[in-house]
Amino acid sequence: MLFRFFKYHFTKRKRSYRYVATPPPYSHCKNCGKELHGKYCAACGQQAIITNQPLRESIATYFDTYYALDRRVGFTLYFLFFRPGFLTREFMQGRIERYVHPFKLYFFSSILFFSIALGLSDSEKKDEPAASKVKKEQTDKGVADTRSNGKATKQLLVNNDEKKEVKVKLDTDGDTEKETAFERAITKIAEKKFKDKSPEEVEQMVMSNFSLSMLLLMPIFAVLLKLMYLRRRHREHRYLSHLIHAVHLHSFTFIAVSIGILWDALVKSPQITGWIIFGSYVYLVVSLAKFYHQGYFKGFIKSLFLLFFYSIINIIAIVLVAVFTIFI
Repeated sequence: MLFRFFKYHFTKRKRSYRYVATPPPYSHCKNCGKELHGKYCAACGQQAIITNQPLRESIATYFDTYYALDRRVGFTLYFLFFRPGFLTREFMQGRIERYVHPFKLYFFSSILFFSIALGLSDSEKKDEPAASKVKKEQTDKGVADTRSNGKATKQLLVNNDEKKEVKVKLDTDGDTEKETAFERAITKIAEKKFKDKSPEEVEQMVMSNFSLSMLLLMPIFAVLLKLMYLRRRHREHRYLSHLIHAVHLHSFTFIAVSIGILWDALVKSPQITGWIIFGSYVYLVVSLAKFYHQGYFKGFIKSLFLLFFYSIINIIAIVLVAVFTIFI
């Protein structure tokens, strides 16, 4: 109700008599100096408003801009989630301004995903000392109770501890023997490079390189899409259309996975991961079928090939990220 009140008494009324019924408050753009022919500059796009104005009109200007942006975001997210392939068709048909630009949407979704992943990782690390302390107190209490039960139980615990120590030692020796010279060299280089960095800094470095690799992988995903649709009936789809489609698919995946991570952190439901993976795959099949005007069966078959080759490329990218992080 409060938002509707502000919208009616400020935004709607302001747009009706200040920016539509009246000419711009000045003849030339304050930003680039070009002549104005409306409330927006045709050269740079800046809105012609008076900055030195009463507070009431400044609030009205804010609600005007905020409501327009909020409406675009709402439309974009709705069609992104419930109409697979629709936003790409709208973009290629020239209807761009009514939605959030695809690349802005991608950067927003990727920042959201990596921020949530890093934030939850840091919070889990902060909770580890407290959990370890509680576990230690419970262990000490259990040992004290066990001691009161007699020497036999105490001897049993000692024997079990000795067995565990022997087992751990054997496992460690086995792992050491399995280590190759290459692995030892990599470990030595990594320890030398990251000795002055905290685990949080190393994790942020890895995430930064991984986010950059995902940005570079999108054009490759678009190339795979183009190779999947090389027939004559799909020649009207130029590379840009495949790239915009790839951007929307990645944006949906980032947002969906972010929601899944938050849901799992709040509710502790491991099933959500499986549902997110299944839903993302169904979304891919439907998006391929809708955007390229093919049946769901063809979309299903092509999605299998697409994911197979893209998974191989992702594995190579992960290896390259690890090498880049350690050696560069």
